[in-house]
Amino acid sequence: MNVNWFKEPEHVVYVEAERFLPEFSRKVKLPDLPAQVEAFRVQPAPEGKNIRTGMKGTSLKLFVPDLVFEEKLDMGDTVWVYLGQTHVSYCLYWKQ
Repeated sequence: MNVNWFKEPEHVVYVEAERFLPEFSRKVKLPDLPAQVEAFRVQPAPEGKNIRTGMKGTSLKLFVPDLVFEEKLDMGDTVWVYLGQTHVSYCLYWKQ
């Protein structure tokens, strides 16, 4: 992962976690994804968390950019979902 890739606006989609995760978890065949994201949100790890999806060897990575990169990103203190450089990354936010 390269910080410059995440700075490109067309590579990042900002989504409300409560609305996005239920539908996305069905799409990637991970019914417990919202719970996994919440657990990671409460206790994030600098190396992130890799999760194998229910789709033919596909995986995704949960991470917090501010824990990974030296350079801070806009909303880099929240959980992001990374699917690889051929897909957009999802920056999750929660309504307060």
